[in-house]
Amino acid sequence: MVVTVVAALLVVALVGAGVAADRSGLLARAADRMPWASQPERCSATDVSVVVAPEIAPVAQQVLTPLAGRTLPDGTCLRVDIRAEDPAKTAANAEVTATADLPQVWIPDSSLWLGLTSAWPSRPTGSLATSPVVLATSPRSLKRLGWAGRGVTWPEGLANTHAVVAPSVTDDAPALLGLLALGQTLGPGTETQQRIAAAVLAASAQPARDLGSALEYTRADGRNAPVFVTSAHTVAEANKDHPGGLVEIHPVGLPTALDFPILRVGRPSDDPVVSAGADLVVQALTAKAASQAAASTGFGPPSPAVVPRTAAERAKLQATGQKVAGFVTELRTLALPTRLLTVVDVSLSMNQPAQPGISRIRLAAGAALGVGPLLPDGSAIGLWTFAGRQDHRQPYRQTARLDYLGAPDHVVPGDHNRTHRDAVEADLKRLPAQVSRGGTALYDTTLAALGQAREKYDPQANNAVVVFTDGANDYDAGITLRQFQQAARKDAETHPNQVVLLIAIGISSQADMAALKAMCDAAGGRAYRADTVESLRTVLFDAIAHRPIQRS
Repeated sequence: MVVTVVAALLVVALVGAGVAADRSGLLARAADRMPWASQPERCSATDVSVVVAPEIAPVAQQVLTPLAGRTLPDGTCLRVDIRAEDPAKTAANAEVTATADLPQVWIPDSSLWLGLTSAWPSRPTGSLATSPVVLATSPRSLKRLGWAGRGVTWPEGLANTHAVVAPSVTDDAPALLGLLALGQTLGPGTETQQRIAAAVLAASAQPARDLGSALEYTRADGRNAPVFVTSAHTVAEANKDHPGGLVEIHPVGLPTALDFPILRVGRPSDDPVVSAGADLVVQALTAKAASQAAASTGFGPPSPAVVPRTAAERAKLQATGQKVAGFVTELRTLALPTRLLTVVDVSLSMNQPAQPGISRIRLAAGAALGVGPLLPDGSAIGLWTFAGRQDHRQPYRQTARLDYLGAPDHVVPGDHNRTHRDAVEADLKRLPAQVSRGGTALYDTTLAALGQAREKYDPQANNAVVVFTDGANDYDAGITLRQFQQAARKDAETHPNQVVLLIAIGISSQADMAALKAMCDAAGGRAYRADTVESLRTVLFDAIAHRPIQRS
């Protein structure tokens, strides 16, 4: 995962000019055209389309309204169509937008989006304003977290020890910039990947899915309010309506901000009159009066880093933009639903202590319980146990079916509010009472679990089998390691487009790590040794962070 991206260099020099324009009304047919788009009709109009991030749309309106009716070289009058649109939506549609429907000017909230619109021939011409990316929470929550009166780092602010809100985490510039800052602070490596995966999960699990609901959720919960990743301008605007409702936290270390780049979209083949109108728009947006208008509404000064000055700087920023695009793509993969079949060894040795005061079985159950609340209802979990003596003459049994966490569960008669999440949590808590004699059927159980995961495979999710064990295979009636490897390899080769990741976790020094590694090499996955609650949770996050790449 690309995490060593300097936030201050999130500008891509996508050099090129012009697109063919439609002088007869380039986006005039858009149903969501802003109300100020209508301008005097004292002469024939030449339309220039401007798409702008909603947060700064009022500033664009103030700056561009005086241009209405300005006479252009051919005697027509300039008409500016201003449309507010979420930058993630604009970027998502970039590849399929017809050339004639492209705007002449685009002002997203962050330069990071430019790396995701390489299909557009465009160049940055300046910045309209800036707004720092911050964390926000309620005053009571700030005190509970122990953050009052001291600096808070990005790793602290985005830790999985508290609820984090980032609406549409992979389509929201403040959230993406916050995660980039987290990655830059931690540096490259597996731990960083795991921490980012945990942050994405924590944000995805929260009920807030848009800015309004996120603000309400953060303000309403008092002492237990979540931490909201947003912009300083958003916090200031929210506190106008609810004074003191949110406390703004500027994380120490790497600063990051929305920079509202002004992007000129077009090619030399454009109609010269449309190009002249677009140039007037850009001149107005980059003038001192525009930055003054932005400042009057609470924005910071324009960012000088938006426009590269030399060829070398352009090349460097373009490479940075490509890395950012890769980072965003991987985050979107992380945000896919998780589908985990958890398989826990309940052989008698799991009652042995893993560390003072906690048995191996309680350690495994506790780790799984800790990760569960971070998974959204759209993720699916199943639970199996294995030892020599289980139901149906098999060395393993299904304790909880593989199902969505938000699905209703009717196992308890009359309890209509019980969900599959409740059922899995209850089953995990009961695991310490299910330890039994009979050995460890590691190979048979794992192969059967892979088969179940394959049968229940979801192409829109990350599919994985997670096995907890503290020993070696000692089930004489079952298959050998070599037989497991042969069967697992054949299964993977037979289903090249259905990747099921095997995560094998050895607890204690008695775990046969050589065998676990051999199993994961054959099936596709990773083996770990973990003896603490924190290390076990980290491993589970790793299962989510290391998304397998589908074979074509």
